[in-house]
This record gives sequence, structure tokens and C-alpha cells, in this order.
Amino acid sequence: MIVADYITPIKKIYKSSRADRRRQEIAEILSDSKTILRKHLGKNATLDEVVDFLMLPGTVRRLANFNLKHWMKTGHRISRDLKNVLGQVPEPSILLYPGMQRVNGKIIHLDNKPVISLSPDFGYFGGDNLTLALAHEYTHYLRARIAGVRFEKMPVYRHLVEEGLAVYVSTLVMPDVPLSTIFMSNLHSVIGRPDPKGGYVRWCWMNMPRLTADALKVLKSREHKPVGRFFEGMRVFGEHSSIRTGYYIGLRMIEQVVEEIPLRKLLAQKPTAKQVQGWLEKMST
Repeated sequence: MIVADYITPIKKIYKSSRADRRRQEIAEILSDSKTILRKHLGKNATLDEVVDFLMLPGTVRRLANFNLKHWMKTGHRISRDLKNVLGQVPEPSILLYPGMQRVNGKIIHLDNKPVISLSPDFGYFGGDNLTLALAHEYTHYLRARIAGVRFEKMPVYRHLVEEGLAVYVSTLVMPDVPLSTIFMSNLHSVIGRPDPKGGYVRWCWMNMPRLTADALKVLKSREHKPVGRFFEGMRVFGEHSSIRTGYYIGLRMIEQVVEEIPLRKLLAQKPTAKQVQGWLEKMST
């Protein structure tokens, strides 16, 4: 399950190495990871930046709480629960690598094979958040394995499908967890984008017709602004609106689609922009 763990050796250095040697030893651990560094953090990240981040007192404190056995146990539980929902599915391949608070989890391809790349230095991986992150990214991993999906520079309609599926499967794996937690809306205030009054789910529900209509206008766009408005930290309709609303639209869309297409079959498909347009228009009627 864990194909590469860069975190445990770093944690050991914090505990056992002299302060004046830690930087060099951490750099040595990461020196063979340039491909991972580029794919996980982007082409502009440097090894020196990662080492600088790992030397910060706050990072040291966060990684002091990292427990590999707990992560493994949670991963195995999610794998078991997904098999109960979906039937036989491939075991996940998980890589643990620093995210510098820029990334908590994503799918990357190494040697042309998908890997779930997770960052235990992200400060909010306790409790349900870890379970949800694993379930969410595991679904993306299955899409990469089963349907050959690549997650780089996707248009809006592809994001709707992929995030909608990941959220939907998470609701099946964790049926007793509130939707607001499933969407990890507790993290919105962490990045300075708190939810509107009434909360994320209620706001999205009340504004669903407008959200759907707006998404229909930019379905094929790969540009930063529309993707950011629906799936990242940009507010969709101004300062009193929510962020990451594409996750909500995607969930409601997939809930409708699985009434006609079995989930296991849907996981193997790569819907076109025209199909997604039809699904969204159907939601609007």
C-alpha cells in the first residue's frame, strides 16, 4: 500500500540528529525525489524550498504527530469499505511526501503508473479528515487505474465528473458523516475563505440553479479563473458566496447519473463534455 514514505525518515532526523546536521540529512533523503517534487508540488518548487519548510518549527510540530501505523490502518479500512461498496478493486499505491501546505493530496503518475501522493505535513489530517482524504483520493486512483484518467490541466466538465465521483463514493464509505464534513468545508476558513452564513451545503443548495447555469457556460474551459472559481479557493460569485462549489454540483450530478448508470460501470467511463452538459441540463429541469 505504501510505495514510498519520505516522512518517517524525516521525523527520525528531527529526533536523533544534531540540529546543525538536520538540514543536510533531510536534503540527502529528498535528493532522489526530483520527479516526485515536480509532479507533486509543481515545476517551480525547489528542493531547497522544501528543506526550508521542513526546518520550520511548525512543520516539525506537525510531523511529530505523524503515525505511519495509523495511516496504514486507515488506508486498509478504506480499502475494505470500498470493496464492500464497489466489489473487487485494485489496492491503492500511496506515496507520502511533503506538501509545504500547498498540497494535501493528489494523483500523480510515476513511471506512467498512478500513485496517491499525500502530504502528512498538512496540518488538518486528524480524525475524519484523514479518512475522507484517503477515500476521496482512492476514488481518483481507481479512475486512473480503471478508466485511464489523467488529472493534469482538466477542463471544468472533467473536474465535475472526477470530483463528483470522489465525493459520492466518500458518502457511501462514510454514510454517517455530515455532508459539510464530506466536503471538508471546515478547511475553508483555514485558507481565509470561510463559508457564507448558513454553511457551505445550505448555500450551494439555495444557489444550485445559478451555479449549474454558470458551470454550463464554461464546461470546456481549462483556464485558471473558471477552474479556480468552481474547484479551488476563488469565490464563485463574489465575497459573500462560497468556494469549491464544483464539488457540490458534481455530487448532485453523479447522484442523478447513478440512477441510470451503475456506479461500477460509470467508474470505467470517461464522459464527454456533451454528456456532462446533458446531465447538468437535466438537473435544471
